[in-house]
Amino acid sequence: MRAFPLRVSTLACVVLSLSAVLGQTTPVRAAPDSHLPEILAYIHNGWDSLTRSTSSCSGISDPKLSGAPLLYLPAGFNEPIEVEKMQRECGVKVAYLPQVIDKAGTAESDLIDPPGLLYLQNKYVVPGGRFNEMYGWDSYFIIRGLLRDGRVELARGVVENFFFEIEHYGAVLNANRTYYLTRSQPPFLSSMVVAVHEAQKAKGQNDQAWLEKAYSYVKRDHDMWTRDPHLAGSTGLSRYYDFGDGPAMEALQDENDIYRQVAAYFVVHPAVKSPTFHPGDPRARLIRCESAAREHRSHRANPRAS
Repeated sequence: MRAFPLRVSTLACVVLSLSAVLGQTTPVRAAPDSHLPEILAYIHNGWDSLTRSTSSCSGISDPKLSGAPLLYLPAGFNEPIEVEKMQRECGVKVAYLPQVIDKAGTAESDLIDPPGLLYLQNKYVVPGGRFNEMYGWDSYFIIRGLLRDGRVELARGVVENFFFEIEHYGAVLNANRTYYLTRSQPPFLSSMVVAVHEAQKAKGQNDQAWLEKAYSYVKRDHDMWTRDPHLAGSTGLSRYYDFGDGPAMEALQDENDIYRQVAAYFVVHPAVKSPTFHPGDPRARLIRCESAAREHRSHRANPRAS
């Protein structure tokens, strides 16, 4: 009858003994990464190589597209001195957008031909070497890195570029290219503002005036995402929406010929209703070219048919 209490007592002793042994064990720590300083130095030095400016000759071209670089200023915007200087030094063409844009969905980007870079007041960091434009939600993660590395002023300049986009281009854009005037990216502006403000406070700069200015733009961004067509019905959720049609200009040259294949499909299947594009739209030209090429190949294969 006493065997059970004895077993419990023995088990308790074993547990206490193990606890004592484990309590004396030195925690195992991961060996320091000998390459970490090298990695951090690489990141630190990389910011400058990825920094762009719409007032710099090297930052205007679009490596993803052919053609002469073109910089667009907002309609009615006074041409900055640095832009005038850039035109003299490197012959960059500058044009004005054909209309004032006060909200998303009012710009007809298909009619802005040729496409070009949209002017921004401050420097910004791009997500990779093949880009010269500032991207929307990519910039949130870039800003987190900049702040971690002490580049507060550069991060603040990026955020203020988004204020400029809302003010002059109607929204936080997918990127500052004319063919992105019809769409935004997932909303991270409020998180960017908070991150920069907290970093400024940590340096003893509690800029309430800047925060108040930022709030007005955050509210405008929030309003866009919480009304039609970005509001997803009665779900209370927001959704991605592009006011334009079809792929971005760069995708026509940069996506493994997929859109030419789509155009070819509509040529081969005339019964299927194809999208209707403005005559000057490159996608319309693509379909016409594909149709002409197919007709030419058909004629060569069967010349008597004509």
